[in-house]
Amino acid sequence: MVEIAVVNVGDTIWTIANRYGVSAEDIMNINELTEDLSLVPGQALVIPSNSRQFYQYYERRSNIFRNRIETNAYIRAEEQNAVNLVYKYAPYLTYFSVSSYRALANGEISALDDTAVVNAIKQTTAKPILVITNFTGEEFSPEITRELFTNEVARDNFIENLLAIMIEKNYFGVNIDFEENYPEDRELYNEFLRTITPRLKENGFLVSTAIAPKISPSQPVAWFGGLDHDYAAHGEIVDFVILMAYDIGGWFSGPPQAVSPVPTVREVLNYSTSVIPNDKIILGLPLYGYDWQLPFDPDVDFAETIGPREAVNRARQQGANIEYDFNAEAPFFTYYDEGGNEHIVWFEDARSMKAKLDLVNEYDLRGVSYFVLGRNFPENWALLSKMFSIEKYNN
Repeated sequence: MVEIAVVNVGDTIWTIANRYGVSAEDIMNINELTEDLSLVPGQALVIPSNSRQFYQYYERRSNIFRNRIETNAYIRAEEQNAVNLVYKYAPYLTYFSVSSYRALANGEISALDDTAVVNAIKQTTAKPILVITNFTGEEFSPEITRELFTNEVARDNFIENLLAIMIEKNYFGVNIDFEENYPEDRELYNEFLRTITPRLKENGFLVSTAIAPKISPSQPVAWFGGLDHDYAAHGEIVDFVILMAYDIGGWFSGPPQAVSPVPTVREVLNYSTSVIPNDKIILGLPLYGYDWQLPFDPDVDFAETIGPREAVNRARQQGANIEYDFNAEAPFFTYYDEGGNEHIVWFEDARSMKAKLDLVNEYDLRGVSYFVLGRNFPENWALLSKMFSIEKYNN
C-alpha cells in the first residue's frame, strides 16, 4: 500500500500528518525533510503507514505478496562521495554498475580508479558490475567499436584485458554500454556478443548490455541511435538488458518536456517485450530532470541538469507552484530568473516514479535500473522499498 500526498497551498507537514493520521516526524524521515523548509504547492510526498504496529504487519505480509525484482544503479567511480553513496543506497540495490571503463580501438582498456568504490560495495549486500563503454570522454565512438567488431587481434586483446580487470577487482558481472555504433554494424555487434559472452560466463561473470530505446526495429526514440542494437539478439545472448528509457522526451539539447514520459516508455516496452523475454528486461529510469531557458534553441542552448530535490528547492526559491502533466505523468514548473528570462523545469517526483515503477509490475519485468546516483531523491527509494522486495545474491 503506497500513499502519495500532493501539497496544497497553505499545507504544512503537520496539517498533512493530521490529514493522513501519521506523525509529522515519520513524514519528515521518509521524505528527508526538515522543519525549517516550507513545503511547495504541488510537491509530492510519500506517506508512511499510519501506525508502527500496522507498518510491521504490512511489511511481513507484503514480503509475501510484493514482486521480487533486481535493482541496479549506475555510480560514477571517481565521484567524490561515491563511497558514501554506496553505503546509503546498498539496501535498495542488487547491483551497482560502476561507471566506467573505456574501450580503445586496439583492445586496450583505459584505467579507472574504482578501488575505493568497489571495495565499499563488497562490504554491502549489493554486487559490483563493471561498465565498459566506447565513450571517448567527449562522445561515443563508432570507430572504436567497429575495430573491436572486425579486428580479431583487437577483439581478443579486449576480451583478455576485460577478464583480467574483472578477475583482479572481483567484479560480479559486466554491463557492455556500446552506443551510437554504425547501424550497418548491428550484426557485427551481435557476433561480438556471441564471442565475448561465453568467455565471460565460463569465468562466472554475469553479462548485460545497455540498449537504446526503440518502438520498432527501425524507429529509435528521440536523439538515440539504437539501430545498431538488435533487441532480439541481445535478449537471446546476454543474461539481461538495461533498457535506457530516459531522455526519450526532453533532453539537455532537446525539446523542453518530460524526460521519461510514461506513454513513450510504454511504447518502448510494448516493442521490447515482443522480442525480448520480460524476465531479461531491466527498465532504466532517470534520477534527474532539466531546467530549460525559454525560448529554447537546440542549436545553441543546453538545458541544466537538475535533481528532483534540487528542482523542488528551486521552485520554493522562485515562489513557483509545481504542476503535473497527467498524460506524461511528470511534474513541471516555470519561473523567471533575475535577468527576466523564462525557464521551465521538468523533473521526477513520487507520482511520476510510481507511474513508471507500476510498469515493472504490469509488464512483469526483471527489475529497474537508475541513472545516475548523486542527486537526492528520497521519495524514490521510499517507493521502491514499499512496492518491491529487492533480490540479493548470497555472498
